[in-house]
Amino acid sequence: MAGRYNVSYYTAVSLTNALISVLLLYTAPFYVLLLAPIFRKENIAETMVAFEVLR
Repeated sequence: MAGRYNVSYYTAVSLTNALISVLLLYTAPFYVLLLAPIFRKENIAETMVAFEVLR
């Protein structure tokens, strides 16, 4: 898994600039929280939202 992560990150940096890549890297959990109910029909717990806000 770590190898795939590194390849994805370096590809993103080479196709965009480092600022956008880092921004997407650190906001990815927030996107997963928003998109999980749509694509995977998962329920969002209040604690999950609170964790993301405090993070």
